[in-house]
Amino acid sequence: SDTTAKNTSTLPIAIESKSTSTSSIVKELVVKCAIDSQILKVSCETNRTSENSKLEWSNEDSGRIGAGTNFEFPIYDFKPQIQVNLKECINNDCQEIEKLIDISHLASSFQAQDGSSKSASKESYEGELAKELKATCQLDSDKLEVLCKTRRTSKSSEINWTNGDTSSTGEKYEFSLIGGKPISERTVRIQLEECINSSCNKTETLIDVSHLAVLIKPPDESYKIQSEEDEKNKVRTMQSEYSQGICDPKEVNYLESPPINPTSVTTIKPMGGYGGDHITPIDHMYVHYKLNETHDILAMADGYFVHVGYSGIDHRIIIEYSCDLYSIYIHVEELDQTIESQLEWTESGSEGRKKAYSRIPVKKGQVIGKANQRGSFDVSVVDTRVTLTGFSNPLTTYKGEIWKFHCVDPFDYWKGDFRQVLLNKTITVNNLPPGGKIDYDIEGKVIGNWYLEGSGGFAGKPNKDDIYAIIGKLSITPHNLIDNTMIIHFGRYWAATDGAGSRSRLVTIKNNTPHPKEVGVGSGLIKFEYLDFLRETRKDGTFTSGFVVSSTKENWDDHTYPDGGKLEGKYYKDPSGILLVEMPEKGILKMEIFHRKTKDEVSGFTDNYKIYLR
Repeated sequence: SDTTAKNTSTLPIAIESKSTSTSSIVKELVVKCAIDSQILKVSCETNRTSENSKLEWSNEDSGRIGAGTNFEFPIYDFKPQIQVNLKECINNDCQEIEKLIDISHLASSFQAQDGSSKSASKESYEGELAKELKATCQLDSDKLEVLCKTRRTSKSSEINWTNGDTSSTGEKYEFSLIGGKPISERTVRIQLEECINSSCNKTETLIDVSHLAVLIKPPDESYKIQSEEDEKNKVRTMQSEYSQGICDPKEVNYLESPPINPTSVTTIKPMGGYGGDHITPIDHMYVHYKLNETHDILAMADGYFVHVGYSGIDHRIIIEYSCDLYSIYIHVEELDQTIESQLEWTESGSEGRKKAYSRIPVKKGQVIGKANQRGSFDVSVVDTRVTLTGFSNPLTTYKGEIWKFHCVDPFDYWKGDFRQVLLNKTITVNNLPPGGKIDYDIEGKVIGNWYLEGSGGFAGKPNKDDIYAIIGKLSITPHNLIDNTMIIHFGRYWAATDGAGSRSRLVTIKNNTPHPKEVGVGSGLIKFEYLDFLRETRKDGTFTSGFVVSSTKENWDDHTYPDGGKLEGKYYKDPSGILLVEMPEKGILKMEIFHRKTKDEVSGFTDNYKIYLR
């Protein structure tokens, strides 16, 4: 392929497989593209030469434009070569690459009706006449798009397309399925009309979309099944990933059974917690049950098992109650035998890990499994009609966890006497929803979740030394168990000499001052003094939780409901160090840790600072 660069020397560019790393800074602008011959699609990527640059892509043949480090477009017509343009601008200084991609090997994919292989560029395609009116349509299930073509039977004819409420003219017709057909319709009906003066000929093409039905429910005033960013990126959804394109269209707004007998519950921790591998606010509640007993886990409404994952120790279960409403249970040790006997395990891996996507009906209150050893299990309620607004770039940063930005407060959905019983055992904080909150990002402010530049966002780049992608995560958010307490949770960004380089660290901001929601662009250098939680060693060698019960000032056991329902943090008297931050612009955080230093000992950044993004 040939590549030329404006304002730069010629750059080496190759067609090769798409890389998963697109966020590192490089010395020169380079484009890499891959061709999917099966669905006739081109995927390109680049790396910025500056973290402050803006990227613009374009492809004239498809009419597509884009921004960011990745760009995809379909191949509509055959040409020996197609061109991709990429422009990178830093303020007003721009450089542009024009990349030619050889697609001559795709000629057979664009055969004319007589069977001969011909060029099908726009000019030659529209110049050829057909003997009879015919539409040829292709469905892109990944992008949820349909592309149709036809050829005129007369040079003077007019071509009109219709599909429901949408219409178009010309020999090509492309439309998105999102927001198109109601969920009850399993077929897209496309009408093609050719008129010569007042004489018209019509033909109709039907496309089976039954496997996509859940994804094309039209939006209404109450919600959108896909956001505008969803429509742009055609992301994976709960419906496509777990319901496998088949779901129950009934509307379900309430869950009328508890997930466990309320008398078995000792306490519930709301969403938004921290600890261990969970650096950012946790998207599920912890339901603690009585120890040394076996407890039934229950379906909260009529629905279907749609996914089970087995870790080799316990299970992660996803139940679909409707096309919009799901629940996720984690750490269920045993499955009900009736359900387990119906599972078809489709994936297996090391250490006994396996998955199943079997669709198994369950009833409200039905026992689906048991828990007994761990002391708690996890519960999330996911409503895809609701999109949390406190995540920056949710569809890119959290694309690996498609439920996260739809996690809702279960107390808004629980209906029955059990609701109040569970509420009375739930630790609540300030004016937050009783089920908790996980999205705290405010554009232009420090508060919220951050990810080390080049680390790959929430999913990260796991490896044998960091299997849960902890390195590079940072959260500056409210504590989910203590009133009026801001915390900083580091994901292993720590001085090796400190002896803590192999673990995460949870600290609190002294006096919540300055408050992270008030620090942002234009604040300059800010020093946060942080305090470590005091976790004292018990006689048996275990540690206290770092919390005390507000009413008694006694150490909390981390398992039972605290007297009065309120907790306080127990901290070391003196600050453990300084977190120095600066926000040069929205979405960028410059940060450095000065452990065991005081404010007076920190005057500015050293060469050890890090850049975080979100």
